[in-house]
Amino acid sequence: MQIATAVSENERERRAKQSSEDKAKRLAWRVNDACGALGISRSHFYDLAAAGKIRLVKIGGRTVVHDAEVQRLASEGA
Repeated sequence: MQIATAVSENERERRAKQSSEDKAKRLAWRVNDACGALGISRSHFYDLAAAGKIRLVKIGGRTVVHDAEVQRLASEGA
């Protein structure tokens, strides 16, 4: 049982590392993820979008924001 637990913990660590690497290479962000990365609320995020300070894109039924927009907002501020 302890071997299975150790493998499980190693697998969780690998997946967490891979997930953070994948997020660093994103082309677009889901709204919740962008808000988390920017440290702002969803409400404030949508206020910025309504004010034209950040562009949103609909892909299928999901609203996303281009990585360049997130990076710009992070560096310039709102």
